[in-house]
Amino acid sequence: MFGNEGELLAKINTKNKIFEIYDSDDGRFEDRLELDHQNGSLIIRDSKTTDSGCYTMKIINKRATIYKRFCVTVSDAFGAETDQTKAISVKEGEDVALRTGETEIQTEDDILWVFGDIGDIIAEINLNVKIFKTYDGDDGRFRDRLELDRYTGSLIIRNSKTTDSGVYTVKIINKRATIYKRFCVTVSENLLHYMKIIVSNILLL
Repeated sequence: MFGNEGELLAKINTKNKIFEIYDSDDGRFEDRLELDHQNGSLIIRDSKTTDSGCYTMKIINKRATIYKRFCVTVSDAFGAETDQTKAISVKEGEDVALRTGETEIQTEDDILWVFGDIGDIIAEINLNVKIFKTYDGDDGRFRDRLELDRYTGSLIIRNSKTTDSGVYTVKIINKRATIYKRFCVTVSENLLHYMKIIVSNILLL
């Protein structure tokens, strides 16, 4: 699957003899996807910058259901952008810190945080026009859980949820350059957290 919405790209079911590849809704892959018939791996031929994003593989068998995520960044052929990707994995309920790497925001800095492949704006900073805001996202998934560091512009996600998993991009524009940094965040279920809730409910009963 591709992206935060889990768009289906490929499917294998040997029992029912299903071995299929699908293009995305926007047609970005253009028949460039290929499945390895031996191990089920997915190959993207002739990669493009639009292939950047979060890919998820779900393996279901008799023993367990396994998820694996891959954060892919394809930079342009000329290296025009400074593009860095960092993978971050946390348990549900933990805070997530996405750090810009800046020591102090400058007056001329313009910082924009976006989430997902579509680029949903979730935070922005522009000291010149006195903008320092966070947003809940188009679907309201963050619900006042985002916080900006006033000194560095870093973004903190409080009380993380599994739905926060995905690719976050920060764009920093200043007089010297335009810098992009990506964070591939995976928030897994915290079984201990759910056990505590169950025990608390039992005690209340």
